[in-house]
Amino acid sequence: MEVKDAEAAIWRELELLKTQQVSDDEITKVKNKTESIMVFAELNLLDKAMNLAYYELLGDAGLLNEEIDKYLAVTPEKIQMAAQSTFHPEKCSTLYYLIKKDA
Repeated sequence: MEVKDAEAAIWRELELLKTQQVSDDEITKVKNKTESIMVFAELNLLDKAMNLAYYELLGDAGLLNEEIDKYLAVTPEKIQMAAQSTFHPEKCSTLYYLIKKDA
């Protein structure tokens, strides 16, 4: 596959996000996985300390308690709106990483 073909395939997928809403089932799967990852991460004291420090650097350690709610508030409509405002070729910067082929 050529680089241009791969890029075109990515843009096709991004266009789907702009024109078709993600299914409720797919959103639910991602929310459940995200919530479980975040909850289990809090069981480790080092992870909890790092998360508290990160949010304190942002200005409010209490925001850590609201993080899961923000993920759970994501809807198919919000994803589609974000995709429509974000994914535009004219706003894109593309960097190609190519392997060097031996001659």
